[in-house]
Amino acid sequence: FNAIRSRRAHLAVVVDRGVIAGIVTLEDFLEEIVGDIPEDISGRVLKQAYSAIDLAAAAQNVENS
Repeated sequence: FNAIRSRRAHLAVVVDRGVIAGIVTLEDFLEEIVGDIPEDISGRVLKQAYSAIDLAAAAQNVENS
């Protein structure tokens, strides 16, 4: 998840002991948390998720400084 967040990527390759295990998307992460996201709003939801993630990361940086 951190790789997706830091690179603002929409997908990441999952590697297990040097072997590609699969591909995961930000939408996969979100759907695990909130359930199915309808296609017609998924783009908007992903933009809002990135904004929330950026806000949380900024808050964490302030706490750690």
